[in-house]
Amino acid sequence: SELPDGVSHNRVPAWMAPGADPGLLARMRPDMLLVPSLASDAAQALPTDDKGTARCAHIIEVGYTSDLHHTDKAEAKALQHQSLADLLAGHGWNVHYAPSGIITLGATGSLCTTLWGSLHDIGVGGADADNLMAKLHKHSVDTAVALIKQRRQLERKPRDQIGRAHV
Repeated sequence: SELPDGVSHNRVPAWMAPGADPGLLARMRPDMLLVPSLASDAAQALPTDDKGTARCAHIIEVGYTSDLHHTDKAEAKALQHQSLADLLAGHGWNVHYAPSGIITLGATGSLCTTLWGSLHDIGVGGADADNLMAKLHKHSVDTAVALIKQRRQLERKPRDQIGRAHV
């Protein structure tokens, strides 16, 4: 499938961890891996800039949760890509992951109170942060509505028809 503008990969690129097992890299799929210093059209980068400073990489993971369990979901998500964070750090990357890279969305549209600060940590501030938070809230609500509609549709079907294809 076609990638959005500014997106160069849908997997962790091999050049970020030279010598790492390609199969392992293919299985490491965070929701987003943001490398701010990387030009959007770059095919490759080195783990250090021209001054020898470690390049920055943000691992961003999104998780849905009930409205009262943002902290629990954030803790679970923090473990999900820790091995990727460790791998990249071992290859000279200054990795930002948990807690700033964890975004939790509540089942009825609630957003975690730390989201504003997390967005600022990855360089999204001001009106851009407000717009992103509004979009995340809307996405969460739209997802909840779709799930409720699907559940009600399933509840109306006789039990013997659930899971059967309609001809």
